Amino acid sequence: MAATDVLRALRCLLDWRLMLLAVIVVNTSSATENCADFSARAAADWGEPANCYCGASLSKVQATLPGSLKVAAACKMYRDHGVSGRIELSPQRDLLDLDRYDNRGNAPYGMVFLRGQFTLDGVIRYSNGMDEIVSFYAMQLVREDGGVSVLANNHIYRGIFFSPAQLAELKAPDLSKDAVCAERKATVQFTDLDIKITDTDEDGATPRQIKVLKLGPLTNCSE
Repeated sequence: MAATDVLRALRCLLDWRLMLLAVIVVNTSSATENCADFSARAAADWGEPANCYCGASLSKVQATLPGSLKVAAACKMYRDHGVSGRIELSPQRDLLDLDRYDNRGNAPYGMVFLRGQFTLDGVIRYSNGMDEIVSFYAMQLVREDGGVSVLANNHIYRGIFFSPAQLAELKAPDLSKDAVCAERKATVQFTDLDIKITDTDEDGATPRQIKVLKLGPLTNCSE
């Protein structure tokens, strides 16, 4: 066998092993989270035990989501009935509709863990008001009536927030200056979202991974 044939065979073997390793890594990553993990994370965040729609009880969850996103778990879900107080939803008993408001005009609160990928065109906004905030908006998709999915409309398209580790990829300007508010058009691919829905300013959707596909020029905030 010629030396070039040997090198070609070795290269093919290496490529095959790398592909196999990638499959193993992906499968391991998706298998590392289970119902107990989601429940523990929600309990730590809320400071009290958290029941979760997870596993078999996900059949009771209705959610129309962009891309390949699926609900992996929905924990500590409740509805605010005003003077009647907070009514916690039971994964064993109650349907969980994340697409629509109820007859009181309210959507469920709690923590929703979404797994999958989606890509959005929108605007990245960099602001140093009370806090340094970098967020992504796809306001062209927002509908006042909640659209096809209240969850996507209110907690994905209206604002996704980023971890400090993700800011470098977003090419944030110097936010230490006074009264900085700048924005740029962008196309971003998101992988997995953790969404906390409350009746306070603690709301927020945070992605586990991002990939910036396109960035426009930096401009002053439009409003």
